[in-house]
Amino acid sequence: MCIEFARMFGAQLREAFPDVVQAELTRLKDEENGGKDDSDAVPSMCEELKAQGNKEFKAGNFNEAIVKYTEALTALGPPPNMRPDPHRAWKSVVLSNRAMTNLKLGVYNDAEDDCTAALKLNEKNVKAYLRRGAARSVSGNYLEAIDDFESALLIEPKNADAKSEIVRMKGIIGGADQIPDFDM
Repeated sequence: MCIEFARMFGAQLREAFPDVVQAELTRLKDEENGGKDDSDAVPSMCEELKAQGNKEFKAGNFNEAIVKYTEALTALGPPPNMRPDPHRAWKSVVLSNRAMTNLKLGVYNDAEDDCTAALKLNEKNVKAYLRRGAARSVSGNYLEAIDDFESALLIEPKNADAKSEIVRMKGIIGGADQIPDFDM
């Protein structure tokens, strides 16, 4: 019956409701492709800018790395309306990379802000927790730093960096309690 209806009124529906028909055709195509949508891929220009940022970071050109990471994020643009941002994880990684670069430059507030933004996009980003913890510890926010390192341990219970930083922070503030064991 639906096929008969479509044959009888298909052209009229397309003419009257082109956006609805196109959206439905796109949905059916996505279902056929297993839900994969090429529009969700990060544009190659953005990937290239991120790679250039990584290259500049490795070369010790931290100011240039910041510029490239920022350009990568800006080139991606705002998320599409009416659906979750398909680039959340990618943006979280780039923000975390930029945070590490800010740590190297000694710009700890910016590093903390980038990590906080990265964690809003992906709450499982262990590097963002570790880097925010580092920024907070250098700024003297030891209790918040411990929270970040413990959050990293909740995700990766065997993370040696998080464990050693917790011991170091507790040594500084005088609370040398045992490291929480989230790996039970």
